[in-house]
Amino acid sequence: RSVARWVDGEDVGTTTIALGRKRGRDGSIGGNGWAVVGKEESVVNGGILKAAMLTRVLDHLTTPTSYLEFSPQGQLLVMSSCWKNNALRLVYLPSCTVYRNWPTDKTLLGRITAIAW
Repeated sequence: RSVARWVDGEDVGTTTIALGRKRGRDGSIGGNGWAVVGKEESVVNGGILKAAMLTRVLDHLTTPTSYLEFSPQGQLLVMSSCWKNNALRLVYLPSCTVYRNWPTDKTLLGRITAIAW
């Protein structure tokens, strides 16, 4: 059963998809849930499912997006790429603001191969 429909105008090169703010006991997405799509062009498109529209384009990675993960509370999104060292960014929701002060140049994460909360 389809609960929402969202058209991504750049439907070429999708590498990963994540849904956030799960509300129901069965894991269903609430009306104000998020959908994010990682791309080969190092871009993450995100939008609110209820509005069925693109909210923000995040171009803070320089390599294809490998992993997207929402925090359990739905306030943070982690996006990363396994193609480059330290390619990880935290995004605050609902403003879609990327934390610019972490990771720093001194944070040695290496190549990200998995993310989880």
